[in-house]
Amino acid sequence: ELARFRQSWFYSDSRNDIPLLSLVTHPVAVNADPTLAALASERGWPTLRIR
Repeated sequence: ELARFRQSWFYSDSRNDIPLLSLVTHPVAVNADPTLAALASERGWPTLRIR
């Protein structure tokens, strides 16, 4: 069943969602907390800052 996540996009702002972000093909950190921002940078995930 994990195959259905492979071509999915997932947007999150919280380190609590790291397990799901790690499953999808297109993870995006939006207004991320410091932990998620650091991991997104490390993994090369796109990040967005929206006011």
